Amino acid sequence: MTVYATLHLADGRDRRDAVEVLFRTTMVGGNPMPFFLDGLDDYTEFCIDWYFTAPGGAVVVAIDDDVIVGYALVCTDPVAYGRHVRRATLALTVRTACRLVTGRLDADSRRFYRDRARDSWRIWRKRARIDIVDEAHAHLNVAANARRGTVAAMLIEAIDNVVRNAGHDAWVGEVNGEANKRRRALERIVGIVLDEQPNVTASRLVGRPIVRYTVRRTVKLPVDSATNFAITAQE
Repeated sequence: MTVYATLHLADGRDRRDAVEVLFRTTMVGGNPMPFFLDGLDDYTEFCIDWYFTAPGGAVVVAIDDDVIVGYALVCTDPVAYGRHVRRATLALTVRTACRLVTGRLDADSRRFYRDRARDSWRIWRKRARIDIVDEAHAHLNVAANARRGTVAAMLIEAIDNVVRNAGHDAWVGEVNGEANKRRRALERIVGIVLDEQPNVTASRLVGRPIVRYTVRRTVKLPVDSATNFAITAQE
């Protein structure tokens, strides 16, 4: 059982370097990529930059003994985020295509970006189909040695606070897990599972079927607790 002596939450917008490290070291089922990904800096920026720099974005980190053991990236302005993603996707596509035609993408990297593009297309079609494009959303990530529940629970409550402070009554998230193994736990701990789809990229990288669950969580009324963390999205 993990014992956290100094576990607390903080605004993560001035801790970007540490968040990037955790993002990269947990990209594949809590582990780093099994190969060097060409264009990793661009891909990292594509995934996390908006939450650090844009109005409507927020970053919360969980810290224990001066080490970041988890983070949450929160969007409370889905319209602005949608505009950003369209521009950022085009920019990343152009950079990746340039690497491809100049021979700077190895076979593993080519396969990764191809699978990721396929997954992204399915995600956006799914979001339109189940009508969640205009909802607040969050990405939550926890270090491999801190996945016993405490850190995730604190970050989930922090997301609730950010979303509530921005005037939303719910948020959506996407969680990867082995097929048929996480749905019940997600519905018990997080919220309603709206959809599940194969995650082509993750499945290929880990060598077994991985499913992407889309979950909606209704924001509860604030409670008086040690994990109640007040932070608002950037103005």
